[in-house]
Amino acid sequence: MPSNNGMTTLVGFYATVIFLKDGDLAIVANHNLMKEWAEYSLFSSKHRPGEANPRELKLGTTGSFLSLESLLEDLREQNLLTVLSDHDLSDIGALTSGPVIAVDIERDDDYKITKIGKTWWFSQYQVECEIETLIEHGIVVIPKAPS
Repeated sequence: MPSNNGMTTLVGFYATVIFLKDGDLAIVANHNLMKEWAEYSLFSSKHRPGEANPRELKLGTTGSFLSLESLLEDLREQNLLTVLSDHDLSDIGALTSGPVIAVDIERDDDYKITKIGKTWWFSQYQVECEIETLIEHGIVVIPKAPS
């Protein structure tokens, strides 16, 4: 993984992931995402002025609605990181509905998680939408989960 000033970066089609020195993870929107958002919000505002919702944007390359998982899909396909599913969360005993990102996952033959490396958890999910923060500010920081 590329490193710059001690911070590792992963470049995806819609976002760049930066592993910060303090252990947190930053997701930075890139030109492709902001272009699709601009086109969508312009079209959307013609029908519902001021009511464009980032979660209603379908990404052109994946056809998926905008979410952490769809943003990081190309990085997941490269086995660089994963947004854990609800099933995965129960495997590791996590009691949350918030997005959890992980690296260095090992699975058994039944695809159950047997080992997991670092994890990051967007704990503010009940009061803040990570996707709205990303669109509005161009970056969202996801804290490292406690071990």
